Amino acid sequence: MQRKLVSFDWAIKKILQHEENFEVLEVFLNELLAKEQAKVVLNYEVMSKQDKIAYNRHIHNQRIKMNVMSTAEEEGKRLRSIEVAKTLLLEHIAPHIIAKSTQLTLAEIERIARGEDIMENYI
Repeated sequence: MQRKLVSFDWAIKKILQHEENFEVLEVFLNELLAKEQAKVVLNYEVMSKQDKIAYNRHIHNQRIKMNVMSTAEEEGKRLRSIEVAKTLLLEHIAPHIIAKSTQLTLAEIERIARGEDIMENYI
């Protein structure tokens, strides 16, 4: 006798068609996910199509914001490394030590020593 299998997504959507199942499903999801994430999943499933579109747009915008912040942080760290490298070059510290200390390449240290802008093609 062949067993009929159903997907987890299908089963959850079937359960969510009836509001009286929410409490049972919340307990189940709490075991699988963090409590707040379970509530988000439950809330999302009962949203109207328009609300889901707005929510998805919000999440997309939040991810863009986090990406921009991460990029700005990386750029700030790189600018700080360049400033440190410039200072160390003025102190006649060996380029290989500066590279090791700043995470910049020897080629970048040499360009900084020549007064070139190494940020122009970064990111």
